[in-house]
Amino acid sequence: MAQTFNTQKRMTETLPPWNNLINSMDDTWIWKDTKLYHQETLKRASVASQINFFQRFFVKHVYATQNNSRSVKRALKELLTNLDTEDWGLNLGAGSTRLHEQLINIDIHNNSNIDIITEGNSLPFKENCLKLVVAQEVLEHIADPFATINEVYRVLIPGGIFYCQVPFQIGYHPGPHDYWRFSRDAFEYLFQNDQWYIQELDVSLGYGSALYRIAVEFVAVTASVIYDKLYLPAKAFAAISLLPFKLFDPLTQSSSQKDRIPAGYYCIAVKK
Repeated sequence: MAQTFNTQKRMTETLPPWNNLINSMDDTWIWKDTKLYHQETLKRASVASQINFFQRFFVKHVYATQNNSRSVKRALKELLTNLDTEDWGLNLGAGSTRLHEQLINIDIHNNSNIDIITEGNSLPFKENCLKLVVAQEVLEHIADPFATINEVYRVLIPGGIFYCQVPFQIGYHPGPHDYWRFSRDAFEYLFQNDQWYIQELDVSLGYGSALYRIAVEFVAVTASVIYDKLYLPAKAFAAISLLPFKLFDPLTQSSSQKDRIPAGYYCIAVKK
């Protein structure tokens, strides 16, 4: 009995400081060292995409720059600044990012930066315990985004914030799947109801980036018609040579038709 107690005590001492937020009644979750796994994730190998440093840098800073846009950085900075040391939040689909020390990182793929490994339709937290949930370019990869939104609502405190960022006009990008695109109308449908209200809704990347992403894929897919292995080299070449299209992004906000073909949106939704 004493040995069991000491083992449990040592385990508790090694768990992360947010472990008290976890719903202890849910036995579908397993602690392994300091990480929490959903049992379904353990049953199947979930290996992170094998891309090297150069590829990751190129995608983040040249090709897919939605997380680096001025509007996105401003909105996130304001939200993260309001997180106190006793507050906890969640970065859903965190990947290789660590946005804030008070954000718990969740992803389907495990790496040294991830705290909880699961798909997102089920979250291990107690009700009403998180102040902020961030999901950058995640909902389009989830087969049932409505279930995920309901889970986010459940774990947020009243007045808690869901920062949701999604694409609108860009090409197919599996990670490992790609299901959905979201317009401004979609956000208003999802978050203007008796559970949520929208605090802020705007374009994350403008129509220049939308044209850029489609044009790059057009060149790459056309090259693949000639020879399949030309797809990636042609995509890299087009991604660099067509960069001037992105210069049109700042003009987006000046147009009354800005919702026609933006690359994507972000929404700050508040739990009522």
